[in-house]
Amino acid sequence: MAVKILIGSASDITVEEGKKMGLVVLPIEVNFGGETFMDGETIFADEFYNKLETATELPKTSQIN
Repeated sequence: MAVKILIGSASDITVEEGKKMGLVVLPIEVNFGGETFMDGETIFADEFYNKLETATELPKTSQIN
């Protein structure tokens, strides 16, 4: 049986860095109002901070199941 270490994308370890270290990086869900994004897949750091500057309410995140 193989053992895998799973980490959330909030760790700021990229998928590529994770692969080199034998880790599986899973994206966290980020909700801006009615829009839902997956960190590192459908929204990236620069987009996140741009949205954060213009958002009327703070984003919400959800831990990985």
